[in-house]
Order: sequence, then structure tokens, then C-alpha cells
Amino acid sequence: MTIGAFYVEDMTSLRYAIPFIKTTKRLLNVDVPLLYNSKANLHKYNSIDRYKGRFASICRDNNITVKNVEQIDHVKSLFCIENVTGGIVFENCYSIQHGFDYTVLHDKSKSTYLVSEEYFKNELEKLGKSAIVTPTPIAFWDWKFYIDNVGLVGVPVSEKISTLFYPESGLQDIFQLVKKRLESLGYKICIKQRLKNQLVVQGYENVFYDDLWYPTESILLPIISNFSVGLGTSAYTDLVHLNREFIDLSIPDYSKKYYKPQKENFTSISSDYYQNFCKLVHKEITLEEKLANPCDDLVIFDFLQRIIYE
Repeated sequence: MTIGAFYVEDMTSLRYAIPFIKTTKRLLNVDVPLLYNSKANLHKYNSIDRYKGRFASICRDNNITVKNVEQIDHVKSLFCIENVTGGIVFENCYSIQHGFDYTVLHDKSKSTYLVSEEYFKNELEKLGKSAIVTPTPIAFWDWKFYIDNVGLVGVPVSEKISTLFYPESGLQDIFQLVKKRLESLGYKICIKQRLKNQLVVQGYENVFYDDLWYPTESILLPIISNFSVGLGTSAYTDLVHLNREFIDLSIPDYSKKYYKPQKENFTSISSDYYQNFCKLVHKEITLEEKLANPCDDLVIFDFLQRIIYE
């Protein structure tokens, strides 16, 4: 029986699987294999089958042990995203929080959720589920790899940068106003979008979709930015734990219902969006602060000991 394995069905899951596997190997000397099903979700923009060459190179470059799900029938501890377990037999299952998806997926199995804040732990426990707060989001655990690969996005880390998460639909007018405002203040703008949402209009520079997958632009761009701005995205559930500002323009109705962290570096605007945005005074951040690792290996070591050997 395998001690632990991490199961994935899409490329997005690699932002959690790869740092978890590498950190477990580095701190505990335990090799957690990556289990995959290339035939799952063939219709999705982020399917492994669509990016099988990139998937193979990511695993090779990060020294990941890869196995097809059919090669494993029983694991002591299974790790996954969004409660998707692939029918694998396990003794313990841990599902890593991805945004707010737990609200509709929590009833699929008996997983213990690994969440980014006490709020999510409390919400899941109200639903009768088990949850553990991780020491910093797992997506940050491979910090050095991210810093070493900053050059992949071609944006000088020493510049004043702001990452703007492009809206899922509509809202181009206010997005353009925000972008012009930040450019007038001397910020270089990086635009992040997902391929399943509306495409970014032509004419913008530094537009990033999901081309790398690992390191993911969704984490890498905010790391090198002074702050980030979202128009309805739930990306802040991880990114608020960086030493950065996150400004949430909560314009779509669905985003108004999202939990808003009570943190100094998080600002949520729910009315007079552009006017209130223009009133903000952005804290300057030094290059040293920008590159500082938010993860504590000793704390992560204790955390991993607890869940791997439970």
C-alpha cells in the first residue's frame, strides 16, 4: 500500500499538487506520487489530454513520480482537489480548498478539507465536515521555484507592477478605467485571464492566460506585483496571504456573496466602484518585501507529519 498519493484530473490542480509533493519530499523524504487520469474532463479547457506534452515536462522538470490512476488501487492518504478522488480506495482523504467550490462539492465524499482560513474551517464544520487550516496556502510552498522562474513571464520584477484579473464577462469599461488609472500612477499592468472566460480585448499588452500551468501565472504574477485587483474573482482566498494588497471590486452579484477576509491588506469595494477605487492610497512595497518567502518550513514540517502519518 502506498503511504500517500495526489490525484489530479486537470492542469489547474498542478498549482497545488506540485508544491505539496515537492515539499513533502524535501521536508519528510517521502515521495508522494502524482496520480492522473488523462481521459477525464476531455471537454474542459484545462484537460491533461489537451496539454499532455506540457504535463510531462512539468513533472520531469520538478522530479515528480507520475503514475496513471490504474497503477494504484489503495493508498493510506489520498490528496485531491474539489473532492475528486477518481474512485481510488483510501483510508484518509484530504481535499484542498480551491476558491469557494467546497460550497457545492462538500457532500461528494468524506474528505477532510485543507483550507486557507479559520472562516472556511468553521463553515465546513457547520456542514458536518472536517477541515484543517494549512500553514500558508499550499500553492505558495514551492516559493523558491517561483522566484527562480520569474523570467518566464518576461516582466522585470523590480518594476512597479499591478496584476489585474480580467472579469469573467462584461465589465470591460470599468476594467479599462482601472487600468488607465494605475498606469497614470506609474504601474506596469499585467492582465490575467482564464481561457474558459471571455477573451481579453485586443490592444492590451502583458496579457497572460494559462500557458505555463506550473508555475501558474495566477500565483506568479501576484508574487511579483505590488498589489492585485479583481473584478469578481475569488483568487484572493489564496492571494490575501501574500504580503500584498488585494483590491476586490465586487461588481457581479455572485461575488457580493463571497466571504471577504478581515485583513489589513484586503479591500473590498461594493459600490461607486471606480470613484472609491481612485480614493485608495496604495502602500509601496520594496523588492526585498516582494520576494520574501511567506512560508515557514518548520511549521509546514509539523503540519505534514500530522497528515501524512495520521
